[in-house]
Amino acid sequence: PNVVPGIRVPVALPGARLPGMEIKAANVRGVASHGMLCSAKELGLSEDASGLLVLPPDLPPGAALREVLDLDDQVLTTKPTPNRGDCLSILGMAREVAAITSARLEVAGIRPAHPATGETLGITLEAPQACPRYCGRLVRGIDARAQTPLWMAQRLARSGVRAVSAIVDITNYVMLELGQPLHAFDAEKLDGGIHVRFAKNGERLTLLNAETRELSPDFLVIADDKKALALAGIMGGMESAVSEATRDIFLESAFFDPGVIAGKSRVLGFGSDSAYRFERGVDFSGTVNALERATQLALEICGGQAAPVSEARAE
Repeated sequence: PNVVPGIRVPVALPGARLPGMEIKAANVRGVASHGMLCSAKELGLSEDASGLLVLPPDLPPGAALREVLDLDDQVLTTKPTPNRGDCLSILGMAREVAAITSARLEVAGIRPAHPATGETLGITLEAPQACPRYCGRLVRGIDARAQTPLWMAQRLARSGVRAVSAIVDITNYVMLELGQPLHAFDAEKLDGGIHVRFAKNGERLTLLNAETRELSPDFLVIADDKKALALAGIMGGMESAVSEATRDIFLESAFFDPGVIAGKSRVLGFGSDSAYRFERGVDFSGTVNALERATQLALEICGGQAAPVSEARAE
């Protein structure tokens, strides 16, 4: 469905071996076929089979796909012990390697966004011991249909994370890069300000995995003035999720006490990359830095205008 004249896409010619198949010349509905144009799924690169894998338009026809997509790189698999939550990111691993080898640690610069509007959302910490720091910012006028850059989708795939959409991919990318989980809410679906509180007894929330859960008071939630929006540090809610129709988002970056998140995945019967990090402890000082990095990427990829960072801290 995404075929248009002039695009660059992968082609597998007769003799090419793809995951689960070998390409051969054949007749398809009475027409001679001497190869196959490929989606990312057919190449084994991701689960996306919605259309052909569109490549940069300046590539010369006939270029080797392995070179174009840098498929011959090296992937290192690490297994940090539970006490090394600081190693669950590229920055954390780089810091550790630098400490062991005395190599110079080079940290990529992050440019704080220049606020184009003064609009902010109020943040109330009703459970300050469970969440001693919560930061967020509005970004208005984004293009939620923007395509995730190929380089980002590749790095996510090699880290075992499936590309979903540009905004979700950006939050996952920053989590892998800096170790700080983030979440994006559709700002138009929020009623009033943000409240970080424990769930009310019997409160119900439909999560992004489509499961509706009745919560107990030991679950920390992110809520607005009227309802729970997300399980803090674990998973967002369906009602406030970002979609292709989203124009305005509220980006969240917070520190949740590990003891509040630990064990909740076992109770729920499922885990998340965010919970895996929060229950091991994230960098308390890194929340704003990660928020600025996510904003920087969102503005570059999806456009829009950023508001100032809002922050609430426990006294």
